[in-house]
Amino acid sequence: MFRSTASRLRPRRSAVLAVGLISTLGLAASACSGTGGHGGQLLLAEDTSSSGQSRPAAATTSVWAVASGEQPADDNRLATDVSGPLYINTVQPDGGVVRDLLATQWGGSILSAFVQGRTSAQTTLGDPGAKQAELASSSQQVQPSVLRRGIYIATSEGCKLARSADDVADIGSGLCQMSEDERWVVSWPAEGGELTIRDLRKDTTRTVEGTTTNAVVLGHGATVFAVQKTDDGNRGVVIDATSGEIVGQTDAFDDLQPMPIGPDSTGFVALASSTSSAATVEGTQLLWVGTDATVRVIDRGTLMLPVQSDSTVTYVHFGGQAAGSDSIRRWDSGSGERTTLLSGAVGATAVRSDMIVATKDTDHGVEIYRSNGNGQLVRVTTVPLGSGPRGGATSSATGTTDSAVDRVITIDNRTFISITVDGTTSLVRVDLSGDGSDVPVKGWASMLLDGVDSDGTALVTGAKTSEARAETIGVVTPSSSGFTRRSTARSQTGLNLIHDGVIYVTDTNSKDELVIRTVRAQGDAKPETLWTGYQLAGATWPTDNGGTQSTLISRVAVLSQQQQSQAQSGSGSGTGTGAAGG
Repeated sequence: MFRSTASRLRPRRSAVLAVGLISTLGLAASACSGTGGHGGQLLLAEDTSSSGQSRPAAATTSVWAVASGEQPADDNRLATDVSGPLYINTVQPDGGVVRDLLATQWGGSILSAFVQGRTSAQTTLGDPGAKQAELASSSQQVQPSVLRRGIYIATSEGCKLARSADDVADIGSGLCQMSEDERWVVSWPAEGGELTIRDLRKDTTRTVEGTTTNAVVLGHGATVFAVQKTDDGNRGVVIDATSGEIVGQTDAFDDLQPMPIGPDSTGFVALASSTSSAATVEGTQLLWVGTDATVRVIDRGTLMLPVQSDSTVTYVHFGGQAAGSDSIRRWDSGSGERTTLLSGAVGATAVRSDMIVATKDTDHGVEIYRSNGNGQLVRVTTVPLGSGPRGGATSSATGTTDSAVDRVITIDNRTFISITVDGTTSLVRVDLSGDGSDVPVKGWASMLLDGVDSDGTALVTGAKTSEARAETIGVVTPSSSGFTRRSTARSQTGLNLIHDGVIYVTDTNSKDELVIRTVRAQGDAKPETLWTGYQLAGATWPTDNGGTQSTLISRVAVLSQQQQSQAQSGSGSGTGTGAAGG
């Protein structure tokens, strides 16, 4: 359960229920009480941690949904034999994604996602204390997403749509993708095979011959882009979803990958390469494929990853082996013009459909940028170098710092970024419309952005120095320019939450027992112990109180993802290690 940290605090106790970091979601309310009413309920789990050699870690735990002051009991038990939580996505109208860990409220009941008994991933719906309705189960992974149409659930076997606990339909087998307007579902065998197009409005299906290995649906309209394996390579095929007829196709490539597109995209984006040119600097092409199957080359390079797409495509262009040779570029489908927005050791993410936030590593720190009204990137603040292990020295390879972004949360008109540079971590606030961007927390030895409240108050835990023996728990309020301490942990905390002006902390007491404490985010700081022998596992209110989560695309992020994938492949990780895509 406990998080890793870069500080010299004593090692965190191991646990089976690895609740770790939470990402995005939303709700608002008052600055009193803690749970119940608008606030929802807290999710508690048993102590699954090991304490030295005297107590082995528990394999599984029950989970309870409780209000403040309520004790776990049979009538509020939500699940049993839980060995790990999974995420639940909620898709916003603009395509933004908010995420809940383990459970959320839906249709007057609680929607849950977890690994049970280390053997199966589950999605259930029901009330605490009652038998839960099983919406989906898989020996691999399950990814539920809350949509306007219902609960869309992707598993390793296919996809389902639940309109209620009693109305669950199979809408695709194998791998699935759904259009942003929630009309079309395309599915195909994981090993490749015939493509199925399902019209959810009319409840009809069409099939497309050929060996489809990937596909994506335009957000609005009736056009599908599929990758089909042929004798001469991989071709992109544009399909009219209403008829199943092929409109046109691309040239054949050794490798062709459709890229994610925005909800308002007017065409498709794909990465294409051939064996003969893959090793060259210009070996990969970023393609724009229109609904009439016309193909245009957006750019060439070793790798290009889109950040945002509609009638324009904004992407990160990686310039070869040399770090610092990357750039953020924009291509216009109308004019065909390509513009470089920012060059150097850069990264970017779309925090809204009309807003990009970017970073640039320099020899004096990390510059933070956002879009202006003309779509250009303007610098709004700078994260200075700290006093990390390199003592402010720059990377010998790049001549710049090497930053890593841990979390990006956007709520209302402000984006919060936790970023590590020069061995220390800082918190950045980006004002998306004004000039109020700042760095309220600078250069901590270890720091986590645990969450953001509905009023924009950020919950931060960590240690300012590597010599600290305990974590500090505090907030950055919308009206403050710095960190305010609210409490101090006994050593290190587990999962922590903030909601309706109240902070919830997983800590230990003098007996080394897990405890859950609460303290107000503002006003009198009088911590109160609510439960002993339990850990926080989540909450039924949206995790980040209205915030959406983004992922910054950068060279560091790509390398980190590759390393994680290699590590997971090497360890043979199985059920419960993450969430299935869909």
